[in-house]
Amino acid sequence: MTEERAQERRRSSTQAQARQKRCPWCQGQLVLEPSFPIRAMIPGDVRARGEDHIPEALRTIRAWVCATPHCRYRESA
Repeated sequence: MTEERAQERRRSSTQAQARQKRCPWCQGQLVLEPSFPIRAMIPGDVRARGEDHIPEALRTIRAWVCATPHCRYRESA
């Protein structure tokens, strides 16, 4: 019984490690953001344009974002 529980814990820990990703730039932790803004893809000057008329589905994507404060790495999920 205890061997089964130990095997179960090992499986769950390996699955958790598989879900965690490392940043290729700084080796920090990547975090899955369900709605990361894509400001660079909005045509025109972003500062002067209001985003209210653009649906959120077109303004955001799912992305893996580095949790290190000074690293700006991201990749789409």
